[in-house]
Amino acid sequence: KVQDVKKAYVHYTIKVTCLVDNGNPSWTVRRRYANFFDLKTELDRRHRSATSVLPPKRLYGQMDDAFIDQRRRGLEKYLKDLLSSSVDISLSAEVCKFLDVPKH
Repeated sequence: KVQDVKKAYVHYTIKVTCLVDNGNPSWTVRRRYANFFDLKTELDRRHRSATSVLPPKRLYGQMDDAFIDQRRRGLEKYLKDLLSSSVDISLSAEVCKFLDVPKH
């Protein structure tokens, strides 16, 4: 949780492991809900078949621990669904950028 005088928000930590590379490198990225929302918006715009569902936005109580945990599980499901979808989507430039996948 990050509490700023003007706005509070949550960073979600994502551990990424590359299963294709022989060395199985892994790294972590931190993203806010807004970053997930932007990713979904871009994927929906560019790939009509992107059907993964984000947990809904919430105006009040978004700093509640129970809500944060529920949203974290929803975001995890969103990413798993996204990464198990078609190769066009799971390996798209948008997804690779979101996950900070290194270029080879």
